[in-house]
Amino acid sequence: RDLVGRTDVPLLFTVGSEDRSIPVEPLRALAKRYPRLRVTVIAGAGHAAMTDDPARFESHVARLMAGAR
Repeated sequence: RDLVGRTDVPLLFTVGSEDRSIPVEPLRALAKRYPRLRVTVIAGAGHAAMTDDPARFESHVARLMAGAR
């Protein structure tokens, strides 16, 4: 099922540049297919980017939410 393609809300995938579990390139390929999908990378963060750098993670979420209004 194509849940990403059917959504009408903005989506954000945030990954750490040092994440060994989720490579960023497949996410970027998805973002090319779905204009409502944003991919952000937090430099130096690992798999738990939101706890490795909470301030940067929150800024990415805030930008997404500001654009969703």
